[in-house]
Amino acid sequence: MSDLVKVTIDGKTVEVPRDHTILQAAEVAGVDIPTMCFDPRIKPFGACRMCLVQVEGGRGLATACTHPVMPDMVVTTQTEQIAANRKTLLELLLTYHPLDCPTCDKGGECTLQNLSFAHGPQTSRLEAPKHHYTVDDRSPLIQIDNNLCVLCEKCVRMCDEVIDVAALAMSYRGYHTKVVPSFGKVLDCEYCGACVSVCPVGALGDKLYKYRSRPWDQAKKESICTYCGVGCHLKYGVANDEVLRVTTSPDLGHNQGLLCTRGSYGWGYIESEQRIRQPLIKKNGTFQTATWSEALDWVAEKLQRVKSDHGANAVAAVGSGGMTMEEAFLLRKAVREGLGSAHLDCIGGSQSAAALDGIEAVIGVRSNATIRGAAAIEQADLVFIARAVISETQPVAGYVVSHLVHRNEGSNLVLVDGREEKFSRYSTPHARVRPGTETAFVYGVINALIQGGLVDCEAAAERGEGFEALAGSVARFTPEHVAQVCGIPAEQVGEAAAKVAGANNAVFITAVESAVGGQNREIAEALALLALVSGHFKEGSGLLVMQERANSVGVLAAGLRPAVEGLDAAGIAAHLGSQIKGLLVVGEDLTVTLPAGGKVAAALNDLDFLVVCDHFMTATAQAADVVLPLASTAESDGTFINQGGLVQSFQAAISPKEAAKPGWQILYNLARRLGGIGEIGGFAELQSQVKAAVPAMAGRATNLFAEAAPKGSYRAVAFDAAPPSSGLVLTTGSIRQHNGTLSTHAEGPMRLVRHGFVEVHPDDALRLELDNGDRIQVRTTHGVFEAEVEVNDRGVAGYLFVPRHFVDTPVLQAMPADGSLPAAELVVVARAQSAEPVAVDA
Repeated sequence: MSDLVKVTIDGKTVEVPRDHTILQAAEVAGVDIPTMCFDPRIKPFGACRMCLVQVEGGRGLATACTHPVMPDMVVTTQTEQIAANRKTLLELLLTYHPLDCPTCDKGGECTLQNLSFAHGPQTSRLEAPKHHYTVDDRSPLIQIDNNLCVLCEKCVRMCDEVIDVAALAMSYRGYHTKVVPSFGKVLDCEYCGACVSVCPVGALGDKLYKYRSRPWDQAKKESICTYCGVGCHLKYGVANDEVLRVTTSPDLGHNQGLLCTRGSYGWGYIESEQRIRQPLIKKNGTFQTATWSEALDWVAEKLQRVKSDHGANAVAAVGSGGMTMEEAFLLRKAVREGLGSAHLDCIGGSQSAAALDGIEAVIGVRSNATIRGAAAIEQADLVFIARAVISETQPVAGYVVSHLVHRNEGSNLVLVDGREEKFSRYSTPHARVRPGTETAFVYGVINALIQGGLVDCEAAAERGEGFEALAGSVARFTPEHVAQVCGIPAEQVGEAAAKVAGANNAVFITAVESAVGGQNREIAEALALLALVSGHFKEGSGLLVMQERANSVGVLAAGLRPAVEGLDAAGIAAHLGSQIKGLLVVGEDLTVTLPAGGKVAAALNDLDFLVVCDHFMTATAQAADVVLPLASTAESDGTFINQGGLVQSFQAAISPKEAAKPGWQILYNLARRLGGIGEIGGFAELQSQVKAAVPAMAGRATNLFAEAAPKGSYRAVAFDAAPPSSGLVLTTGSIRQHNGTLSTHAEGPMRLVRHGFVEVHPDDALRLELDNGDRIQVRTTHGVFEAEVEVNDRGVAGYLFVPRHFVDTPVLQAMPADGSLPAAELVVVARAQSAEPVAVDA
C-alpha cells in the first residue's frame, strides 16, 4: 500500500502522506482554509469550527484540521453554506467579544479581527451581556483578560502538550467558562511566552509590551537568541530603532517558534540605560570619553608596548561563547597574527574542548559531526541524560525531551543528576547521584551491560579495539560500589542498563559546565563508551553535548583556543600580573564567570594594561584602562554555529546605541592596527574569508551516526569518584530564568529572580536550624559571600546550590580554580525575623 494518497481540493490535485489531515493537504495545494484554534505544534482540536469544508459524499461539513485524508477524496472549501457557517460563527464570537480594538494591544494582528474582515461582519446582530471579568494582572510578565477570550484553548493545550507545565486550565462551564491559572492561583510557570504567542486575540498579553506600540508601526526583524547553545530563532518587534518585544511563529527556525523565558523576555538588556555608549580611556584613575580613533590607537600602542617590553606571550585575550564567528575569527587574527601570542581562549572553551576530546578519544574523529540535535531526540526511544538539567539550562531542548517521553508510548528516559527537574517524573530511573559522581554511575551501567549479558560482547568487541581492557577496568563499578559512591539505591544501575540494552535508538546527552568543569572530558568519554558498547553509534541514535552559549561550538571551530604552549582562560587568570602583563577581554566579566573570581578581581589591578569590550560596566570593565562599547546581537550582523552544528546567520535589527559598534568592526580595526589582517571591504567580504578559513561554516556537519559505524577505541578506565564528604559541599550552576550575567540586565528575567540564593536541602536545614529567608554567610577556603536561604529538596542532602548569575552572590569567588566542589561552612548573618547573628557548625 502506498504511503501517499491523491486528494483534490478546490480542483487542485495533490499527493500527500496518508496520515495528513485535509488542512495539511490544503497547505500543500496552496489553498487557504481559515483557522483560529489550530496550531501545527499541538493536536488538532476542532473547537473554533472556522475550518469547515465540504467533503464529496460526506454528511454535512467537516473540520479540516481533524478530518484525515482518504484516497481520491474531493474537498470544496468555498460554498455558500460554508461562507454562511463561517459568518455565523464569527457573529456568535462577536456577541460576547468587546469591540475594543483601538485600545487592544492585539489590534492589527488579531485573528478574530482579520477573520471578521475577510469572512463576516464586524459586529453582531445578536445581543447578550458582555463579560466583566477582573483582569488578572498578578503575574509579573503575563496578563490574563478573559473578557477578550474566545475559548479556543490554544494556550491551555500548548502549555500542557508542548511545554509540559499545564499552568493554565479551562474553568467553570457554559457562559462562565474561562481560562485561569491552574487551581486558581497566581500564574506561576516557566514564563516561556508560548501562551501569549499562540493567543489569537488579546486575552493573554505581554506586560513588558503593554500599550507601547501598534503592530503596524513595527518591523519584525528575525535574529538568533544568544542565551544558550540551542540558538533559537526569534523576531524583534522594532519601532523607532528600538526593540519593543520579541515575537515568534510556528514556522520560525529549527525551534519551531518555541522560546524560553530568556528568549521571550530577556531582550531588555538591549535597551538598558546602563549600556556603555562611548569609548572610555582611564586617565588619572577616571574614565573619560574618547573617539574611536583615539581609543583604538591607544589600545594598539599599549599592547605593542607590552609585547616589546615583555615578549609576545605577555599579552593574552579571553573571548566569549556569545561572540559571532566573524568576531572570533578577528580576535584570533589580532592576537595570534598581530601580537604573536599563544594565550587565547574563551570562557567555557577549555571545558567544551575537553568534552569533544573525550568523544574523539572513543570514535577517533574530532568534529561537530559527533553531535546531533533535536532531530535525534525525536527519533529515539531512549534519552539518557547525565550531568545536565536541560529543562533549566536549555528549556527549548527540554520541550523536545519532555514531549517525547510524555506523549510517545514506549519511549524512556534515564536521568543521572542530583537535581530534581521538570521531567524527573518520567525518568525510570532518576538516579539522583551526588554531584561529581555521574561518571561513576555511567561506568556502572557499562559494567552491568557486560556482566549481566545485556550486550553481545563479541559484537561490542568488533566495534572497537581494547574491549577487554575496558571490561576489566569497569569491573570494579559494581552496583554496590556505585551505590556507595553515588548515594543511590544499587538497583538503579541495573534498571538503567536494562533500558539502554532494550532501546532501538538511544540519545545520550551531557552538558558543558564552565564554572565547575572538572569532569567535562570524563563524562563525555564515558557516554561515548556507553554508546559504543551498547551499539548505539548508528542512524537514529546520537550523542549531544549541550553548550552554554549560542556560539560555543563556533568559537572553537574558529580557533579561539590557546596554542600548544598557550594558557587557557583559567591559566591566564592564574598568571595575571606575573606572566601576563596585557589583557584583552571581549564580552565577559572574569570576576563573575571564572572560579576564584575574587583573586581574579585583585589580579586585574596588577596588569600593565587591560582593555575590555563589553555592553556593561562590569567589575572587569571598571578595572580596565580602556573600555570599548560593544553592540548587542540585535545591533550587529553575524553568524553562530549552534550545538548541533547548524550554521545560522543574522542581520542587525536596529542601530547600535550611540557610539557603540559591532564586535567585528572593533576587532577588525584593532587587528588592522596590530598588523594581523589586511584591508576588508565590508562584512560580506569578511564573512567570505571566515567561510573559507573555517570548514564548519560550510553548513551542518556530516552526521557520523548516519554513516558506517566508526571503528571505536576502548580503553582501560582510570576514573574513580572522590569519597563522599562528611560536611556540606558547595555547588553552582544555571537556573531557568537566567544565563550568564547578561540576563541580569534584562527586566523580564529580573522580575522573576532578582537576587541570588542558597538552596539548602530540608534535612540539612533541619539539622542546622535554618529557615527560608535566613541570611547566611557561605565560607570556603577560597572565598566568602552572603545570600538568603531557600529550603527545598531539588538537590541532594549535604550539597548547597547557588546560581552563578548574580553579582550580589558571587559564588564563583568561593570556588577553586580547578572547578572542583569545595567544602563549605555557614554562618547565620540574620534570621528571617531577626538581625542577630548566630554561628552555625557545618
